[in-house]
Amino acid sequence: YCKVGVETGVMALTLETSKRHLWCGCSNGYIAVLNQKGLSPEFRIRAHHGKILGLLFDGKYVWSWSEDSRIHVWNSERRNRVQKLVVHHGLVTCAVKVGVTIWSGDMNGYICIWKDFKPVDRVEVEHSIYSMCYVEEGEEGTVWVRLHCSCKEK
Repeated sequence: YCKVGVETGVMALTLETSKRHLWCGCSNGYIAVLNQKGLSPEFRIRAHHGKILGLLFDGKYVWSWSEDSRIHVWNSERRNRVQKLVVHHGLVTCAVKVGVTIWSGDMNGYICIWKDFKPVDRVEVEHSIYSMCYVEEGEEGTVWVRLHCSCKEK
């Protein structure tokens, strides 16, 4: 075990602010939930097949995504999976909370917009999506997207 109580590399982190737990996504597909004070492990589950690439706490649920192109949604109090979302056909790379929706992006250049665990829109961009962040500006906001663009000079 390393200091956080998991035997493999930690790939992703999110803080469950309501209960002050740190959720760790690991390279072996497990999620470990640690008490933030002292980092003692309280829960561990096999969550995905493949490395967990990201975690997001939306205020009630924890969203996880991995190399298996799936998104799982976890009840943060009961620590059980409540949804398995399969829409992406490529490696899911990121997700961000935007108001009452969650936006997820993948390496094939698609953004899926989720509301109540259902896809409500899918947007195609021309390049792989590496990361996204949301900047709230009053009642509106902007989603910034980092893309992989390969440009060839002549």
